[in-house]
Amino acid sequence: MRVGVPTTIEFRLTTVDPAEAPPPGPPENVLVIATTRSAATLEPSAVDCVTDAEPARFVFTARDPGEHRLRFTVYDPDYGRALQVLETTLPVPDPAPEPLGRS
Repeated sequence: MRVGVPTTIEFRLTTVDPAEAPPPGPPENVLVIATTRSAATLEPSAVDCVTDAEPARFVFTARDPGEHRLRFTVYDPDYGRALQVLETTLPVPDPAPEPLGRS
């Protein structure tokens, strides 16, 4: 990752252990809300997501180097409440200095 360069982040909901899963039924449809806690953007801000299906995709762009905290809230629109909040930190290094010109 680099400052100013968009990076795709995938968020996937999967059943960890089929033995612990609830009885088969329709897939869970939730809303994943993404926010940054730093000088960066994460777009779109919300994506519909289905368990055990294609991941939700977000585009992260850091405006400054350093540690960037991202928060993903899994929200159930049918029940109107958050099911889980997950946070992660992405390190974005300082840009490499420009090479000095030859004299």
